[in-house]
This record gives sequence, C-alpha cells and structure tokens, in this order.
Amino acid sequence: MPSPGTFCYESIQLARYDGGQLFMSHEDAFPADLASENQFQRRATLILYLNDVAEGGATSFDHLNVAVKPSCGQALLFFPAFASGEPDSRTVHTAEAAIDQKWIAQQWVACGFSSAAVRAPPGQSDLVADLMQRGGAGAVPKALGKKRGGEKSKKGAKAPSKGFGGASKGFGSK
Repeated sequence: MPSPGTFCYESIQLARYDGGQLFMSHEDAFPADLASENQFQRRATLILYLNDVAEGGATSFDHLNVAVKPSCGQALLFFPAFASGEPDSRTVHTAEAAIDQKWIAQQWVACGFSSAAVRAPPGQSDLVADLMQRGGAGAVPKALGKKRGGEKSKKGAKAPSKGFGGASKGFGSK
C-alpha cells in the first residue's frame, strides 16, 4: 500500500466493446470504507479512446449532463475522489453502447492517505474549492481482492487477446 501522499498507477487496462456492449453506471473510486481500510484511493481516471466510434459509445456522466463521444486519440481525464479519500459521486458514469466496436485504454491513479483523513461528502461546498483538493498523478496495487458494494457488473467489455488489428479506424491504423 502506498504511504500517505504517495501516488501510484494501476496497470493500464485495454478494453474492447463489441457492437451493443456497454458498462453500466459506476464509480471508479473505491467506497470510503474500503479506501479507509486500504489507506489509498483512486484520485484520477484517464481514458484514451483508441478508435473512432461512428454512433454511440459515449462516456456519460450521470449527474453532470456531460457525454464524451469517442474519437481516436482523444483522452478524457476526471477525478473520482477528493484528496481526503471520499468518493465524488458527481463522477458516476456509464460507457454507453456503441453501434460498432469501441477500444479504450484506461489508467487509474491512486494516492495513499491516512485513514483518519476520510471525511463526509462535501455537501454544498464550492466546486472550485473541491477541485483544488484534487490532483496529482501516480499506481495502485494490482488488485484489492474485494468487490465493491453495490457495483453493477460489466456487460460484455472484453480484454483484447491480441493487438489492435481488428479495430477499424483504430490506434495505429492509417
């Protein structure tokens, strides 16, 4: 486990969504009790879209009314937890179903903290102050070995068995 203030990176994950597949609404942050127990929390999510998706496939933030359409080479960065380790529910998101195949690479950045640092949600605090609490870059231990409470499962996203040869208009294609 990383010591307080130390950033670490999980292994980069590649995912392929075949036509019609999606990832239901979820958070990338660990629940506060699990983060407190393990004394680290995901603080940043970076998604790199590896191919153009003609229709569907957006990353939609449920509470922010924001949807990001996949475009080859575009990156999406967001912060799923506060510096205290408390998850930020505003970052709950869905990987919408794409008509065709969608490829992404994703990186989670975590930070160690003292379990005493976890606090209650910020309530009506100023968004600018909340954003100033966030930051950093850094790798989480490979797996926690525990399932998050209330998490809905992935529907069909598959890790690639070979490179990107099958993705049309994908990473590395001309």
